[in-house]
Amino acid sequence: MKRALQLTLGFVYLLALAFSLIVLTKSGASEFYKKQPIDVQNLTREGNAFAYQFGVDTQYYNPETILILEGQQVLTPASSQVVLAGGSGTFGIKSIDQNQITILMVPNTPTDPKTNGHSYSIYIRPYLISSNLGGLVFLLLLLGLIVFLASSLVDTQKRKLLFGSSFGVLKLYLNLFDRPIHDSKAALKKTQSKPGLWLIKRSAITAVLASFLYVFMEWVFYITKPSFMDVLTLAEKVKILLITGLALSLFSLFILASIFLLDILLTPVFPSFRKYAFHFPAVFLGTCLCLLLLDNFTYTIFKFGILDSTMLVRILYGLGFVGVFIYFLKILAAAKEQTEKQFLDKIASAAAIILFAGALILAGFSIKLDNRGIAQVGQNSSAENKPNIILFGTDGVNAANMSVYGYQRDTTPYIAELAKSSLLSQNNFSNAGSSLGSDTATLTGKSPVTTRVLYSPDILRGANEYQHLPGILKSNGYRTVFLGEPYYDDVNAANFQNAFDVVNCANNPAVTTSILFSGYAFDNEIYFLTNLEVRIADRFEHIFFIRDMKNPFTQVNQTETQSMDDQKRMGCLLAALSRAKQTDQPVFVQVHLEATHGMSDGYDDGILDFDTEVKGLVQYLKDNGQYNNTILILYTDHAQKYITTNKIPLLFHFPNDQYVAVITQNTQNIDIAPTILNYLKIDQPGWMEGASLLGNLDPNRLILDPSYIQIIQSTEGRMYIPPDTIKPPFYQFGSLSVIQCQNWFTFDLQKITVSQGMVTNYINPCPANSLDSLEVIRGKVGKILTQDGFNLPGTW
Repeated sequence: MKRALQLTLGFVYLLALAFSLIVLTKSGASEFYKKQPIDVQNLTREGNAFAYQFGVDTQYYNPETILILEGQQVLTPASSQVVLAGGSGTFGIKSIDQNQITILMVPNTPTDPKTNGHSYSIYIRPYLISSNLGGLVFLLLLLGLIVFLASSLVDTQKRKLLFGSSFGVLKLYLNLFDRPIHDSKAALKKTQSKPGLWLIKRSAITAVLASFLYVFMEWVFYITKPSFMDVLTLAEKVKILLITGLALSLFSLFILASIFLLDILLTPVFPSFRKYAFHFPAVFLGTCLCLLLLDNFTYTIFKFGILDSTMLVRILYGLGFVGVFIYFLKILAAAKEQTEKQFLDKIASAAAIILFAGALILAGFSIKLDNRGIAQVGQNSSAENKPNIILFGTDGVNAANMSVYGYQRDTTPYIAELAKSSLLSQNNFSNAGSSLGSDTATLTGKSPVTTRVLYSPDILRGANEYQHLPGILKSNGYRTVFLGEPYYDDVNAANFQNAFDVVNCANNPAVTTSILFSGYAFDNEIYFLTNLEVRIADRFEHIFFIRDMKNPFTQVNQTETQSMDDQKRMGCLLAALSRAKQTDQPVFVQVHLEATHGMSDGYDDGILDFDTEVKGLVQYLKDNGQYNNTILILYTDHAQKYITTNKIPLLFHFPNDQYVAVITQNTQNIDIAPTILNYLKIDQPGWMEGASLLGNLDPNRLILDPSYIQIIQSTEGRMYIPPDTIKPPFYQFGSLSVIQCQNWFTFDLQKITVSQGMVTNYINPCPANSLDSLEVIRGKVGKILTQDGFNLPGTW
């Protein structure tokens, strides 16, 4: 009976290994889906689409895997807005409850599905069936098999048993269950004793040294590539190194303290626990560092790394990680107490103490308790009303390509209709020639010339980290949500603190970090530590099939990927609005779609798709009774091809069709935040540089729109400003466009030259005698740059 059970367990193990391999390679096979026919008589029409409600346990089945088949043809997944607009051959999810999903679909055939004779069916896959989970299970089971065989090959007795007969593997497996139980009183007493002081001391020293080594190697990586440290002094960079090393050391020591408590419980049961567990923090950090160094090396030399790995290569990375971890663990566990007296051990102890104590003293002298309070002065006025706010945009759109602004093609039929009950700006301009710079300016109400955030790896620093619209709204009870593109348009990458509760559909961990640690003069260190966590977490989760690591360059340059990501963003937007209605907590959502990014062919079609998304969103708001309690703002970050002097769209729709007007004075994206605050009856902070569109605008004010000096593409596909170009007097700024009414002036900040012209298709030009000359403009711009800390060259 015992042998039969042992054989059954072995068979189940091999079966699980084979099944996990199948799931890894063939997770999309139809056998893994639950199939449910659609009763066409229960379809209900909603606009151009048909709705269908079906019961399913959403805790077990993954709604993101839903497929709709018309006969044998799979319909194309799309956002519910696109489906409602009549996207032929599409389907989308309207709503998800715990035991019920409502889908919308538009068949390929134009006839009514109730009468066209076609069969329709729904396929949905369980959460447990996914390539990532299959890969993780396969990796763990394969690792167990490798360890089993490897341990047999290095042991003489086991090797003889393994190769002694045709059934050597089976005999070796059964032999595992025949090992004698060691129960001598002396051994038991030994395992119940406390760990020696030398073991605790040695493990603490190795943990501290491993922490500082890990941070040092990553620090070297950051200071030798484009990063947020480019504009820092050497002293500031060293401070980041030491205090970040201290933070990681403290965390490692906390883990050691937890292991000490576990030792009391587990060592009597598992005698080997003590021998190995105390070395886990140092060994894990060392193994992670090896993984990062290998990845950096292969990307630099071979243009290949973890980001590019799939299937078998991911498995090899995972096995390699475990192998290095075990190797390091065995080395440290083999150390004996007498080695503590060796010369190198004394050097290690001294180095750990000096680093830890020095960093602790530096941290003590660096603490400042009032940074955040000073930064947030002027942000705490109370709103008189709290409608939902949706800042809804798409990437790189020219106003000239939108029919609402007079374009001959009907690219925005719905937005043109919406404009009749909205506040429409006819002459709106961006404040930066890039997504990161423009959206940062939009949210802060400050020019990039002030914040110095233009393009990656620029970040907000000091008071700018806390001075922004979402922070003000949070203090007034709003839930804040950002849905954009990681890296290129990422509020966490830009270092917004205390800003968004949700970023890209997930709870924002930066909120917790901000609450716990911000305001103590360690902002650079927190940002660096967060980046270190993301770098290793992305790679660790990828090689162990927990989550796919994504290439940011691919995300914004492949139309199919953009469409799927935009679909996900729209789903998260609707979920945020649904939550706001259920909880009665107002929500601020910024949505940055990507379907129009960098497109040449089909650019107008991309704008028409955006129009369709707007139509679907408005219909959703009306259906859910939220339309007259929502401020809807339509915008874009910059013009197509980053041309800073082209006009871009801006439209506000207020609750109950308030403030219907057409504005012809120049407006800019940094006016968005002041306008929202004005409507909410919240005083505009003095640090906000924009102006409310609900007040009187100065027709002759200057609008600044800087562009970066140049960008290059890294081996990972990321775009960045090369550090050797970031130098005084203008650092990463290559040019600065200045717009006054219909006139534009572009200053080349490298050659100190200027060109000028007139804005194309400008509406209602200012009188020529009211405009400034080039010399007056030069003087005004020079004054602004000087006030913002730029040292103008003598040739200015």
